[in-house]
Amino acid sequence: MALPSSGPLSLSQIQTEFGGTNPISLSEYYGAASGIPASGTISINNFYGASAGPAQSGLQNYFDMSVSAANGGSTVTSSSISDLSGNSSNATRGSITTYQNSTLPFYVSTKNIGGDIDFNIGNLTNNNGVCTVELWARITEDDNTVWHGFNQYDIYHRGSSTSPQEFGFNLWNNDIWGPSTSTSQALNWPDAWKHWVFIYNSSTSTTQSVLTATRQSNLLYVNAVSQTLAQDGSPSSANNSRCKFNNNGQTLGDYRLGDELQRSSGTVYSTDMDVAIVRTYNRALTASEISNHFNLEKARFGIS
Repeated sequence: MALPSSGPLSLSQIQTEFGGTNPISLSEYYGAASGIPASGTISINNFYGASAGPAQSGLQNYFDMSVSAANGGSTVTSSSISDLSGNSSNATRGSITTYQNSTLPFYVSTKNIGGDIDFNIGNLTNNNGVCTVELWARITEDDNTVWHGFNQYDIYHRGSSTSPQEFGFNLWNNDIWGPSTSTSQALNWPDAWKHWVFIYNSSTSTTQSVLTATRQSNLLYVNAVSQTLAQDGSPSSANNSRCKFNNNGQTLGDYRLGDELQRSSGTVYSTDMDVAIVRTYNRALTASEISNHFNLEKARFGIS
């Protein structure tokens, strides 16, 4: 429940909302929610209307498989995962995915060729041509694969889980906008739970320079740290219709984890990954919001 937006507000109310230890100190709550500073001067006034939960503005989907439905998580059945956003847009589980719910954190796994999870982002209009995909995921096997994506606008990794190379935003023809090989290796992502935030920008243009600028405005955060991205490979003119969501302009549609949608070549691009939390937004999350989400949930994944 959000804190009051006006009137009296006490330290004990802040502690009830955000947790913490006694004696209460506001410095415990740096970056605890959107609008609360991450450093420097902090006061009670910064907490009016603040909430310990994930950001709600622009939220399209929210799936939490890390805890049971009885404890506030999504209901996971053999074929679906319930949406907690209030938009009633449940995810579809591929038939060969598995659900691990014996030890925390729980998760759904896309292991096995073709295992995937489809998220319909509500077909809601995105007037700004921007969306955020936020994941708590553990990538367990990955050899030149697509981690997730829209139809031909995706996150692609060139390399293997034992020898990571470049990964990032891809328009199908082997071009990548993402961290360098050395940065990818330093992130130490194989077989480790990570908080991933991908901010996609789209364009209906078919002009190469416009599409390049659009894709190069995309952002990537790993464990709340913004990553330096660079171009690897050159997009070809064949990609000029792909820098958009589902080849459908500014409308958000299907988003798939673990496999690419409608790969026409017949090549298998599946990724084995364990997925615990997914949120999508029809806007770009701020750095403060991303930090807040990471700090709220990191303990579930053994991150101090």
